Amino acid sequence: MPIKIFLMVIFLIQVQSQKNQNNIVQHRDGNILIGGLIPVQFHGKGEIRHDAMQTVETINMIIDQVNKDDKILPGMELGTMMIDTRAMDSHTIGQIVTEFIPLFSEATTSCSTSKTLSKKSMFAGFIGASSSQVSIETAKLLQVFSVPQISYWSTNPTLSDKTLFPYFFRTIPSDTHQLKAMTQFIKHQGWSYVSVVYEDTHYGSRAYTELEKTLKENGICIAVGYRMSTNLKPDEYVNVLRELKTKQARAVLLFTIEQLASEVLKTAAAHPEFAEHFLWISSDSWTRLLPKNNISGALYENELHGTVGFAPETKSVRGLRNYFTNLTLLQNSNRNPWFAKYISERKNCKLDIELPDRGIRKCSPDERINPDTFVEFPYTEKVANALLSFVYAINEVHKSLCGGKSGICEEMNKMRGGTELAKSTYKMLKNITIQGINGDIFTFDDNQDAHSHYDIYNYRKDVYARNGDEESKWIKVGNIHGQEIEWFEPLASKVTSQGSFCSRQCLPNEAKITFGAKDCCWKCQTCYSHEFVANGTECRKCNQGMRPNKNFTDCEPAEIIYLTYEESYSIATLILGSIGIVCLLFVSVIYVINKDCPIVKASGKELCFYVLFGILLTLTNCWTIMLPPTTILCAYSRIVISIGPTMMYAALLTKTLRVVIVFRSKILTPKVKLLLQPESQIFLTCLIVLVQAFVLIIWLLTSPPQPQLHHSSDNEIVFKACQSIVQPSILIGLIYPFLLIIICTILATANRNVPTGFNEAQLIGFTMYTTCVIWLAFVPIFITNEENYGVTLMTVSICLSLSACTVLFCMFGPRCYTILFNPEENTSQAVMSSEGISKPKFTITRSDVQSNTPTGQRPPSIWRTSAVTDKSNSEQPTPSQNLEVNVPT
Repeated sequence: MPIKIFLMVIFLIQVQSQKNQNNIVQHRDGNILIGGLIPVQFHGKGEIRHDAMQTVETINMIIDQVNKDDKILPGMELGTMMIDTRAMDSHTIGQIVTEFIPLFSEATTSCSTSKTLSKKSMFAGFIGASSSQVSIETAKLLQVFSVPQISYWSTNPTLSDKTLFPYFFRTIPSDTHQLKAMTQFIKHQGWSYVSVVYEDTHYGSRAYTELEKTLKENGICIAVGYRMSTNLKPDEYVNVLRELKTKQARAVLLFTIEQLASEVLKTAAAHPEFAEHFLWISSDSWTRLLPKNNISGALYENELHGTVGFAPETKSVRGLRNYFTNLTLLQNSNRNPWFAKYISERKNCKLDIELPDRGIRKCSPDERINPDTFVEFPYTEKVANALLSFVYAINEVHKSLCGGKSGICEEMNKMRGGTELAKSTYKMLKNITIQGINGDIFTFDDNQDAHSHYDIYNYRKDVYARNGDEESKWIKVGNIHGQEIEWFEPLASKVTSQGSFCSRQCLPNEAKITFGAKDCCWKCQTCYSHEFVANGTECRKCNQGMRPNKNFTDCEPAEIIYLTYEESYSIATLILGSIGIVCLLFVSVIYVINKDCPIVKASGKELCFYVLFGILLTLTNCWTIMLPPTTILCAYSRIVISIGPTMMYAALLTKTLRVVIVFRSKILTPKVKLLLQPESQIFLTCLIVLVQAFVLIIWLLTSPPQPQLHHSSDNEIVFKACQSIVQPSILIGLIYPFLLIIICTILATANRNVPTGFNEAQLIGFTMYTTCVIWLAFVPIFITNEENYGVTLMTVSICLSLSACTVLFCMFGPRCYTILFNPEENTSQAVMSSEGISKPKFTITRSDVQSNTPTGQRPPSIWRTSAVTDKSNSEQPTPSQNLEVNVPT
């Protein structure tokens, strides 16, 4: 042994020997001793812990069974030495130095226990401790002597480091696995923001460090990481809760011993601002251990309700309930030095050695624990497997040294008084596989820890287990094996109805703009319809011709659309165009049949047919515009848009000029009369149309017609249509017809007072007024829907069709009505009469006409034009006849 270590041990022996009288040691004779590090009493209090008593008696029960079994360690008896650690590392170290080191070293003290046992017993190792802090300190000391140690409840991940603690084993998984199980549960719930409260010890600090790393790897943020002192005053727990509530996290992981957890829950329940606000997640250090009794349960059961707890997978030890509840005060007090006090506290009676108390009855020798109130603590199976691991390891050592002979052979006897048996036992423990207390196969992993299997518990205040046991309200709801969660029962609604988030989950079309805890706190920014979400944090615009995919994670080619006959826009346009063409055919038939009647002749039948052809050409737009665009259709659409309206309004302009010439000319010279001939009027109309044809040719050459993909500003729509129809360039084909409309409107307005047969100026005027309204309404609709291409096409088509129908109904409707329903007005006299002209009137006599006619010339004879040639009515009016002309007021 190194001299420094030896001197340290001697010093500790001398110090602790002075305090030996205040410590109780349980010892049981045997050939081979196994030590026990049990936290029998709460530190700072004298109360015996119920779970510690179960630990002690679990060891005693199994030792009894092993000593009776000739198949294991035949001819030998196991003994035990157990000390009370009080969950304090300094106290435990002192006890080990005082009571145990003399068993395997030459150092001795005045302590009678170790001095006498050292002469006849061999020491194999330690079971315990339960506290990670105590286990860490004892492991540092025991490895100096190569003594193995198996803990049943120390979960600190540091103890898995075999370079630091090579002789440490445990029958419980490391907290690393518990933290992964907790993280897996949090992830399964969809939570992303939690708080952590951990005790200010090596256990708590290391657990927090590991948890912080594990949560971060899974995208879960810690809102508050609070390191809580183990010596807080009751009123200081409020500060802990107040700090937690500053953040939005509802879930709180509580890594503390059960006493601290109890104080936190009690404080939360006592303050309305905190009561039932948090969703507690418990570590294995207090899962299934709270509330301690009915009194504490009444104080904070509502707060505890819904708590999710984690504990290593465990089962009840077979036979322990029956064994423990049959132990009597008289029977067990000698073997278990703490049992008498334990019975006294549990049964509320006083022992013989205690001072009389009139309010407390005396304990009877047959005092025992009531089976109805017995509650087996979670880790008794772990205690049993720790002891059985030692038993089977020692058995293997015995087989290797003694060759199966009964009793302690000479080779094994040489190990007495040192640590050789402990060293050999350690080697066997590293590779041992045993059948556990409940028949399950148990083995240590590479880190000398138990394999990871965790149970998930949920505390339900409204669920009662058999016998009214309070702690049975911890309901096992699931089990975690690696990454898989197996659920047995649903969680309480308090868990499922609440979440623990810093921010809500963004929709697929929203980007996370982070702040604070960058991975968990964000604002959701809605992306535009032409943007996708890049990396979940940025709205990025798609390239032209692309649009976001269904999940807004990338861009995809936008669907190319165009109008079809099934579209609502197309149907409306086609209905209007079809009605117009049907009416056009009806009017054309009437005019062809009655082409020689006076009312048709008076209107200039040649120009009428010219107008009807223009109307037909214009109405065909509803089919060409709505078809899937091709180069030919785009070219034809320009022709329809440019030439169709021009033909209509050019003919109407010529008809208007005809009336102007007749009624405004003072002298009808031969040249003027020539202009009134049908051939001249058709020629003039063609000249007017030719101007538009020239513009159309230039337009076709400079901008060849072709289908084009039109992208909306948000790239949401890629519309295939002729370029000239959905863009402002359409005005190239419409400006000239609009100028004709304006000229016709002015001339028709100025020459509206003509005989009934020649009142086309009035009809043209009304037609132009209506057309102007249509076209003026078309312009803003076209402009405001520059990206709604379906509406744009419909607007163009309906505007052209309405213009054509307006000309058809206003110009030809009255004459068709006269032809069909008033034939008496379809005569030369009726055409030249003044009937039906509204007042006020003025009279034009022949003398008035002659007075305005130069000498030697005949006055203009409007009734002798080519428009009226009915021989039966060719009689000229006498000078005394008056021609009454209506002047609208």
